[in-house]
Amino acid sequence: MIRITPTEAERSAGAFSNVTLEKASRCIRTDGALVLEDIVKPELILTAREVFAHKYDRYSRGPKNDDARQVGDRRLMITVDLEPPFERRELLAIPWLLPVLGAAFEDNFVLDGARRQSIHQDGADIFPQAALNRLLPVVAITVGIPLLEMMRPTAQRQSG
Repeated sequence: MIRITPTEAERSAGAFSNVTLEKASRCIRTDGALVLEDIVKPELILTAREVFAHKYDRYSRGPKNDDARQVGDRRLMITVDLEPPFERRELLAIPWLLPVLGAAFEDNFVLDGARRQSIHQDGADIFPQAALNRLLPVVAITVGIPLLEMMRPTAQRQSG
């Protein structure tokens, strides 16, 4: 999976270069996945982590909660209320991300949210019975901003 981090020149300009935008958009269209690193201000992530840890600490201890879903042997999917700081534009409409989506979808995309939802899977193969999914254009994007420490795969940890 391709990882893109803004260069110093891009940070100074406040935007990805045309070359980076083309690389990122091509990756989304052909691979269906892309990691954009360091595109949200670290202080906002730290604030969000602190609020998350304080407000949602009950999920990491004690009995199960009806509003969380076990999605792995050590992972829960928790619905986060859109209250400060989680309602901030920098987390919902990330300025570094929007131009990438614009390039990938020729400015024909909708940034939308939803009312409070029941626990669900974000997406699945549209045509599970056929091998068409990798050939079809991307129909939805999921953005993940880890608020807890995420482990890298073993090979990356050893080499990085």
